[in-house]
Amino acid sequence: MKRLDRTDPTFVPGVATFVTFFVPTPWSVFGPSRRCLSSFFPDTDPCLFDHAVPLVARRGLLLVQIGVHGDFGYQYRLAMCNLLAGKCDVLPLVSGGLNFGKSGYAILTGADCSLEQQPLLSSSGYSTFFKVLILGTMYDGLDPYLYSFSSREATWSKPRKITFGPYGQMGDCGYPDAVVSRGKVHWKVGSWSVDVDAETNHISRIMIKPSLSYSRTYDEPQLTVTANGMLSVLLLSRPGLRLEIYTRQDEKKSDHGGTTEWLRAGTTTLKPSGRMKRRPRPICLTLLGDKSGTMLLKDSQKQIYMADLETGVTEELTNCLDGFNRRKIILLEMDWPALFISQLSRW
Repeated sequence: MKRLDRTDPTFVPGVATFVTFFVPTPWSVFGPSRRCLSSFFPDTDPCLFDHAVPLVARRGLLLVQIGVHGDFGYQYRLAMCNLLAGKCDVLPLVSGGLNFGKSGYAILTGADCSLEQQPLLSSSGYSTFFKVLILGTMYDGLDPYLYSFSSREATWSKPRKITFGPYGQMGDCGYPDAVVSRGKVHWKVGSWSVDVDAETNHISRIMIKPSLSYSRTYDEPQLTVTANGMLSVLLLSRPGLRLEIYTRQDEKKSDHGGTTEWLRAGTTTLKPSGRMKRRPRPICLTLLGDKSGTMLLKDSQKQIYMADLETGVTEELTNCLDGFNRRKIILLEMDWPALFISQLSRW
């Protein structure tokens, strides 16, 4: 996502001045050119996506924050963009004065919710069912609420308060998109892993900060999921190029919630590329996110890099402009065969 002006060579007359773009990675089947979000939805008013903010993506679904004119003036709403079906659903208004910028989001599909009724199928044979979970905050210092919406329902469920009592406040989500592992949604919030059961919305929490020996010499830990579905933590040194990986072991229950052991599963040394090689040492990188073994990194000059989690090989994304931040860029995974089939079904 970026701002455009008339001096920009990619400027397109008539396009909104604040547009959500898909920036292809190297060797993308889409080629080197970017695509605006509205191009996936030819039957939807493109003005709906003016100033849209991407929040979380999963399996061809993209949740965005949009602004619409309602009965009570301009309102912020959520919209689910199904890139496979070419369909955009504006979700009902979330009650309670939700602070969109300090809340966490998760997308679940029919594969995550086995107890749901059989998901609706599109003409191409894939499920159109989705479920949205929000770990929502309203004001700083207050306990958050869990919000849930299913595509089979007309309204959001009643918010459920998550109370930490005398054991500390959660604060806002450091990484707004959750990870999904083995039927559970996980948010890394402060010193906790907040876990929500995909079927029942049952909430549990695990203290993780005491189990990891990190300090100011490391970037904020980030939850991830390994290829075999195991919940893990990525810990990136600051400064430096050392990445440590911890995996979650069996939980230990107590009166105050769960605790767990996090054991180091390995380390990776990132291999500089592009402008990263020319940066004066020491190098300070920020981990923006990861999916399918690929990490997204940003250096102190706001240059964006991709890195392979296993090998540490990095690649500079030259088609990303400076100025990206965590609220404006997310990683999108795509089921390419399903996408091509869905595109063929529209011809």
